[in-house]
Amino acid sequence: MNIQGRKDGGFTLVELIIVIAILAVLGSIAVPNLIGYVEKSRTAADEATAKLIADAATMYVAEIGQVPANVTKPLKDVPTAPTSGAKPSLEYYVYETLSKKWPKVKSKEYLKTTGSDKDVFTLKLTTDGGVTVSCNKVIVTR
Repeated sequence: MNIQGRKDGGFTLVELIIVIAILAVLGSIAVPNLIGYVEKSRTAADEATAKLIADAATMYVAEIGQVPANVTKPLKDVPTAPTSGAKPSLEYYVYETLSKKWPKVKSKEYLKTTGSDKDVFTLKLTTDGGVTVSCNKVIVTR
């Protein structure tokens, strides 16, 4: 103890409150920026998946040689494999193309978006061969 009866080496309550206030101000600046980056990365991931789906649908039309009638399908379940000798469905072709790109895609959630659980990718084909894939804020057209 020093002469005035005070212990040496500790912080006063005022000093601690000032440090906490400074940390709170820094946190209030950093957290919204971090949330913005997370949202941008989710949108970029959805856009990359949508581009792969659009490319797979375009390859399907080129490989099968025929464009199905106007089709709009939500892609949410693992499609059934075609019987031997039959042409694969559009959904199955997209699923197989993605599973070659990402081997861990072999589950029911293979087209789950980064948004809510109810969001799925929707694939639209037109008779002229146009492909549109949409989800959340992402729309990809080929």
